[in-house]
Amino acid sequence: MSREDGRSTVRIRRSRIVIDTSRCTNCGFCSQVNTCHSPNECVGCLSCYWACPYEARYVVEEEVEVPLVRIKVDGIEYLVPKGLTVAEALKYIGFRFGRPGSKGISIACGTGGC
Repeated sequence: MSREDGRSTVRIRRSRIVIDTSRCTNCGFCSQVNTCHSPNECVGCLSCYWACPYEARYVVEEEVEVPLVRIKVDGIEYLVPKGLTVAEALKYIGFRFGRPGSKGISIACGTGGC
């Protein structure tokens, strides 16, 4: 997305994690053993989802309007939606990742949130 188009927000589909309070035992594993790098704003990296020993977290897909933020990749400036993982931001600007074990750059977890 170019700066010249004048847009300051964009509508995107994203994943976020929701706690199922009926299954959560407040054991603290998701926050004390697992490290969330964005505890105040879920970016959908799934680390707490995979870490929960009681399967008390589930994924919700949502469509939201978010502001654009400026990033630089190899010295080139891009505008990407706020609240994405690094991998999702790179995919948004056209970067592609290979499967783990393939030639080129890959992401084992598939989300790039870590």
